Amino acid sequence: MASGTSRRQTTTKFWEKTHITEVDFSTDHADEIEIENNPKCPLEIRNVHVFMKKEYPSLRDVKFVLHNRTKKKVGGFTVRLYDTKGSVTYSAGHEIEPNAELQEKTDSSAYVYFCDGVQKQRLVVEKVRFVDGSEWPQSRQ
Repeated sequence: MASGTSRRQTTTKFWEKTHITEVDFSTDHADEIEIENNPKCPLEIRNVHVFMKKEYPSLRDVKFVLHNRTKKKVGGFTVRLYDTKGSVTYSAGHEIEPNAELQEKTDSSAYVYFCDGVQKQRLVVEKVRFVDGSEWPQSRQ
């Protein structure tokens, strides 16, 4: 199994060196991410941009904007980027004024081995905490 994994890693590195060009690095791969905006969520995800990392082409630099749709000040949030093979959760205690926006970023892996293909991922806001102590979705007690 280890030799098969090693062979796949070597093949992936060779494929990346022979098939990925500077154009690929400068191209916005936003189509690799599907935004899941819940209409009831206080934050809306906007302006997603995705770029390949030169050092590790399988990794993506994911930038997005969070728009506060409420009249309450946000004190923190959790977003999740996921696909069928796993997920990345990003939590931050950044404040967002009412009806304002905040630029955020996270990293993600588009594939483990190139032969598996790029996995379409979904980006969703899971939790929002307001400065007044309330949360979305509301905690059940």
